[in-house]
Amino acid sequence: MGIFTKRKDKSDDYTKLVREFEKIPDGETLPREGACSFFYEHFTYAGETIPLKTRDGFVFFHIENDDVIQEILSGVPSVQVSEDNGRTLVSVLFKSGQIINWIQLIIDASNPKSREILLSLTKRKKIEVGLINLVYGARARERMLTIPIPDIILSQIKKAAG
Repeated sequence: MGIFTKRKDKSDDYTKLVREFEKIPDGETLPREGACSFFYEHFTYAGETIPLKTRDGFVFFHIENDDVIQEILSGVPSVQVSEDNGRTLVSVLFKSGQIINWIQLIIDASNPKSREILLSLTKRKKIEVGLINLVYGARARERMLTIPIPDIILSQIKKAAG
């Protein structure tokens, strides 16, 4: 089931899940039950990113292997916007020396839910990313990152949102 598919038994407000994630100390394994079971059900491979709607906007969760997580955490973040076949690609780049890691947020502005994400980014002027470490079949909480979006990038996102 896609992240944008509406289920009758689930709300599309993930505020409770984000709050539960934030309570867990960095480096601790996420519980397999309760709100955090979502991460076991929806993340299977390193490199995946899922946007979750909260009362305040969207929070992105990204799962990676430990070596990439450490490179991301040691890098300097920046935000870029590009277009590919009518889709808007918002990328968060983390540069550490010669190493560049990125988290791509592929957003199709013709999809109402995706457009809502773009509008949320312009309103909040920041991207929040919860990093999850894929460790031996478990999921461990890494840091929550708050990355400000520069004005020039905000104008590109506004343009893409229409």
